Amino acid sequence: SLIQIFFSNDFDIVHTWQDYCNIYGGIAALVAGIDRIIMSARTMPPPQKGRLASRQGRSYKECYQLLLDSDRVILTHNSEFGSLEYLDWLGPPESKHVTIHNGLDLSFQKDRGKKKFDLRSNLGIENDSMIVGYVGRFTTDKRPWLFLKVAEMILLNGRHSESTPSRELEEWFVHNEGQADNSVKGDNSRLEKQGPIHFVMVGDGPQFEKAKKIVGESEIMNGSVHLVGFSSEVESYLRNFDCFLLTSKVEGLPNVIIEAQSCGVPVVATNVGGSRECFVEGETGLLAMNGTPEEIGMLLTEVLT
Repeated sequence: SLIQIFFSNDFDIVHTWQDYCNIYGGIAALVAGIDRIIMSARTMPPPQKGRLASRQGRSYKECYQLLLDSDRVILTHNSEFGSLEYLDWLGPPESKHVTIHNGLDLSFQKDRGKKKFDLRSNLGIENDSMIVGYVGRFTTDKRPWLFLKVAEMILLNGRHSESTPSRELEEWFVHNEGQADNSVKGDNSRLEKQGPIHFVMVGDGPQFEKAKKIVGESEIMNGSVHLVGFSSEVESYLRNFDCFLLTSKVEGLPNVIIEAQSCGVPVVATNVGGSRECFVEGETGLLAMNGTPEEIGMLLTEVLT
């Protein structure tokens, strides 16, 4: 069908997006004689993705290499990290790979001096409190259990020092991270001197209800961790955050980090994908090289105090 579409229209360029479309769209465009074929990828090559993606992509390497043999074809990536991973996987000349970072249309912030709503009043948060925020899907690649573990650790070292950590959260953390967290007693006491601290998570997904149940049953997190769910007012939430925390395991070039900074919010991010390419280390954000709760807690303390 694509071959027929490309043949029947006077196209000069075909742009394809993601591995499956790159392969089938790229082959169709070559057969149809298109002058220029631009394939785009993000995150990691199929062998480094989930089991299903790896199985589906068993023949992708050979197909990509055949496509890139043509002087009509290039492969773009939205992060330098991802581009290098594809280069290592496919082995073509570097001239065949182009990194084009994601941009952000700032026109949505034409009223950026105004807050659409008072987040603190809406969620019952004290005016003198600090807010660490999260915006994203509640899925495995975003690791919501890590965000909650960081929140619990910081709250446990503050107002809730005599409380008991959530056993269900610990089991969720260990199941996904493969080891028990022995660093929950990290020193984040400096944060308490700044005033109360709250954690706000915006977004939904298959793990949202589990996270909500854990927070609701926790004597430490209940009332201090707020799960908002889906919202079309992301910018308004971002503007109210004192720090944005990215806990992802897999990323391409995370737009949300760029959006947070455009609202004047510093970021702390795990060292995944192109996250480190989105901010100036030590100026607009800090990078968690190991991604442990203790390390992230220390970085949050550095940002907020």
